[in-house]
Amino acid sequence: MSFSLIEASVSAPGPTPSRQFLCLIPLCGHRMSERDIGKHVRSHYRTPFTDSTTTILCAVPGCQDPGPYKLSYIGRHVKCHYPAESLGVVCESCGVRISRGDSLTRHYLAVHKIALTDA
Repeated sequence: MSFSLIEASVSAPGPTPSRQFLCLIPLCGHRMSERDIGKHVRSHYRTPFTDSTTTILCAVPGCQDPGPYKLSYIGRHVKCHYPAESLGVVCESCGVRISRGDSLTRHYLAVHKIALTDA
């Protein structure tokens, strides 16, 4: 049986399909948006006795750098296990792939001298 780590699905009317990512933690199978990867991954590690400074090891099979990581960082680390071309956004001006939306705002200001504002 084979499956894809990333699946396109249309969850709401509109021209752009949302990308769904399969959780990489064994036996989970949860599908989530890129935005929810960190929150979902942290839910696997959270207990009544953990906080953002608790250190944990990455549970993704085959991880070459399992940590330890702080709970607040583990979601960002797990994103490195997904294909880079499936994450982030592409700058419409120059085509460079940017890892996160807030990084795109900084990119526009630093490279294109354009301040993006919420309209």
